[in-house]
Amino acid sequence: MSIKSIFSLRKALALMLICLLFQGVYSAAKYRRYQQDVALFVLNIEKRVALDIQKLRLANPLFNTVAHQPSIKAYIKNVNQLLIQLEAPLRLSTLQNVKTEQSYQGQPLLSNLAFTEQNIALGMTVVSWSFFSTLTPLALLLALLILVLHRLTGTTVPVPTKLTIKGDNTQIQLIIDLQNKTLGNKALDTYVNLSNKPFCFYVALIEYCMAQTQPYINQSQDIPEELLILANKYFYRLIELGHTKRKRPDFSTNLDKTLSEIRSALDTTFLHELQQKTLFYPPKAKGEGSRSKLHSYALVNLKAKHFQIIGK
Repeated sequence: MSIKSIFSLRKALALMLICLLFQGVYSAAKYRRYQQDVALFVLNIEKRVALDIQKLRLANPLFNTVAHQPSIKAYIKNVNQLLIQLEAPLRLSTLQNVKTEQSYQGQPLLSNLAFTEQNIALGMTVVSWSFFSTLTPLALLLALLILVLHRLTGTTVPVPTKLTIKGDNTQIQLIIDLQNKTLGNKALDTYVNLSNKPFCFYVALIEYCMAQTQPYINQSQDIPEELLILANKYFYRLIELGHTKRKRPDFSTNLDKTLSEIRSALDTTFLHELQQKTLFYPPKAKGEGSRSKLHSYALVNLKAKHFQIIGK
């Protein structure tokens, strides 16, 4: 093989690898955006159904009423038409076990809306993501541009040996910012504000659980005194930071509401990424006996490396 052929082969290999690098970064970014769109549209569908629940003729065992399937199917159809117009990556397939007449191909996704009188089950279908839909000629154009610049400047073309995308293997962390009074997801760059009482209680809960070898807090019993002291400490810290001048809340009352607000904020912060959210999520009681003596809302698997507190 001639020297000229060797140089031509090296240039072709460099062009291919650089093109793959740009294409990989672009496809990874598109896939991340796809995941975020799915999570955001799930939240939007849940909010839409929650707002329309009063006018939907759903089954309610408490009042011995049955679902009016034609109107529910029409509602699902209208929701899906709107999702199609918005180019959403998912469709609403079932509402309280009433199925749409249109079948959709994709990954099933289940959600549940909890109301005072009943629970409403939602079934959604996530439209499959295709790698080939992200192919772009820009990757080749940028690779050619780099080779042209190399030829003009006479510098060595860097040949990437490993495709590394920043953030793919980064540990998901919860950022607790006392200065802005927010919970933030470091990976997704999402931040949620909380009112004073649930915010202070949650930061105190994290610190309390970190100090315990095997944290256990029974919801049917009194809140531990150490936890209440920590919650009060963080409330006074908010006053120092200028967030509030209100009277100190009673952290020992309305625990259900406080935990519910915390969980709702975490749902938004982690956009339904269940695996990451579980570390920070105060567990809910499941099945019969919601206030069972066996139930604990302590954060048992949380480690110091999983979160950061700013402004402490």
